[in-house]
Amino acid sequence: MKLKNGFVIRTICNDTVAIYAGDSTVDLQKALILNESAEFIFRFLLKETTSDEVVLELTKKYDITEEAAKQDFEQFVALLSEKGYLE
Repeated sequence: MKLKNGFVIRTICNDTVAIYAGDSTVDLQKALILNESAEFIFRFLLKETTSDEVVLELTKKYDITEEAAKQDFEQFVALLSEKGYLE
């Protein structure tokens, strides 16, 4: 699982924003404001990874159960998929 090529993460006015800059153009309609855990997941998805890898790292970083981490991950990935951001 991986995001489409062209996404970058920037901090703008204390907000972390994922911006699509593919094809040498910036598409602000595809911009996402990320909270801390969404940014953590997003950074993993910038490279090829598996859901199991991300869930494990979420449990370590946030001291949450595997079930909670999996639910958070699946909800965020569903949003990214719905928007067409995944390869």
